[in-house]
Amino acid sequence: INTVVGVYWRAVWEGDVSPVAWEYAAVSVPVAVTMAPLGSFLGSHLHRQVLAGAIYILEAAALIGFLLTKPSTLLILQGAVIILMSFAFFTVLAKMGEKIMVHDADVKVREVEVEKKGK
Repeated sequence: INTVVGVYWRAVWEGDVSPVAWEYAAVSVPVAVTMAPLGSFLGSHLHRQVLAGAIYILEAAALIGFLLTKPSTLLILQGAVIILMSFAFFTVLAKMGEKIMVHDADVKVREVEVEKKGK
């Protein structure tokens, strides 16, 4: 819906849409229409670890494709910084989640012990 509104706004109100933009929109619509339901189906039938593995493979392919375009050193450095910062962020997020899970497990153990003492 956002894309449709954006294309409408650009074409009707701002005008002067380049032919490349029209071609891009024409190509992306069939891909989105066919792949979104497929992704939804796979997401509801496959285990989350399988989906995560597929994402890792796709991201590695995207990185290799990026490097095959022979980008400038600046773009390579920017990409490396983004990857490293993302890795650090998600590592911290995982550690925080692990601490929360351990804390919740400890609370449940204490609750069970209190219930046993009360009986």
